[in-house]
Amino acid sequence: MLASLGVVMVACGGSTVGATSTPTASAPPATSQIGHISEGGVQRSYVVYRPASLDRSHPTPLVVAMHGYTVDTSWMEPNTHLNEAAAADGFVVVYPQGQNDSWNA
Repeated sequence: MLASLGVVMVACGGSTVGATSTPTASAPPATSQIGHISEGGVQRSYVVYRPASLDRSHPTPLVVAMHGYTVDTSWMEPNTHLNEAAAADGFVVVYPQGQNDSWNA
């Protein structure tokens, strides 16, 4: 069985602290969940958006949306509109958080 993995790198500027995403009226309600992963003694966080309409018993495409320098996941999620695209097109979005808003740290 083949699994699809789509990687999207989005480099954007700007900052909106504490922004949240609101589902559109046409999309079923879904929520974003915050997770954490540790690697090499460094803990990183990420946000996962999974549309409520997805069938959890079937493989689902994944888009990884990496923020640009000085931007974070709280800016990426509401400003890239990937959650709306995920709800419309049937994929999961993960927004990983870099260290100090950078991937080189």
